[in-house]
Formats: sequence, C-alpha cells, structure tokens
Amino acid sequence: MQTAVELRSELRLLLLTDYLEKCKEISTRRAAILKVENNNKLHFALIKGFLKLKYRLVEEVTKKSFEEAQLAKLYKKIEKRKLHSNVSDSSRWLKRGNIRPRNEAVFCYIQDRNVFWGADGVCQHCGKSGKTVDHLATRCEKMLGHDYTRRHNEVVRCLHLLLLNRYKFKFSKRIRSHSVQEILDNEYAEIRLDTRIKTDV
Repeated sequence: MQTAVELRSELRLLLLTDYLEKCKEISTRRAAILKVENNNKLHFALIKGFLKLKYRLVEEVTKKSFEEAQLAKLYKKIEKRKLHSNVSDSSRWLKRGNIRPRNEAVFCYIQDRNVFWGADGVCQHCGKSGKTVDHLATRCEKMLGHDYTRRHNEVVRCLHLLLLNRYKFKFSKRIRSHSVQEILDNEYAEIRLDTRIKTDV
C-alpha cells in the first residue's frame, strides 16, 4: 500500500517539473537543470509518464487531474480492504477484564476526551465542573443521591438474575420483572445481597 510520503513525493515532483518547464524561458539555470534531467532520464524528468501509467490517466497530467486520480485509487483500495477491526475482540477487555488497571484507566481517559460536548462544556446538573464522561459517570454531586444509586441497583439486579440462572434457582431472561431478594439458597449456592460478612481482617 502506498504511504502518505510516497503520495506527497509524487505530487511534489510533478509540481517541480511543471515549475521548471514554466520558468525555462526566463531562467537559464532552470532550463539547464531541466535539460540535464531530461538527457539523463532521471526520475523527475520521467515523472509525468510514470504517473500517467500508474494512475491510468488518458489526458495530460495536471495537478488537478493527478490529485483526482490519486484520490480515486485510494478510495478503491479502501473499499476493497476488509474491516481491520474485530468488534468482538475490540470489546474483549470489557468482558474478560484481562487488562491491567493502568491500561483500563488510559483507555477510559482517551474515550473521555473523545466525547464531543459542545461549546459550553459545563455540567447541566451541578453547573460547576466541566462536562466530562468521568464527571457525569462518577463525581457529580447533584446526581449522587439518585442517579448513581439507581444505576448501581440496576447492575445488582442484572447480576442477581445472572447468578440465579447460573446456579439453577430459576431460569428467566426478563430483567424488568425481576425483583432482588436479600438471601437465597439451594443445593448449589447461597446468594446474599447487602449483607456484611465478618472476616478476620
């Protein structure tokens, strides 16, 4: 695949050749450079023929026609290329938790900075802090009392239903109608919620 450097160098050589051809009548030095290049068949003397073959141009090679041909060739290559990301693999770190905490913090920081919030960027709930994902997800004082607690309880409900299904208490996929009970037990497991467990520590 062509690199950006290669694409730019082709354009620069074309522009330099055009410039020397325009100025050969005015400057004897530029005319001499062009003559030596053409006599020795050096790279930038042959650039127009090379670009004509490479990009299959029919008409005269100009800056505009060349840039259009370059873009068309790049678009064709991009269309043919397979999707380089695997959606399942790209979210594996969320499912399996197989990354270090420091890496997770970096990923979340990058994601936080990539969210576009508009011109003002001030939290609409507290009106004090900047409107970032980190602030809205964990730190906003106005949301602390209800939104965070509700979100926490929703997560607990999902996990509770998952554990009930896994340890054969019951089988259900309906999260909306599921109600959480503090203590449940059967022959496979005992599930407790909001219960303190005494430890030696």
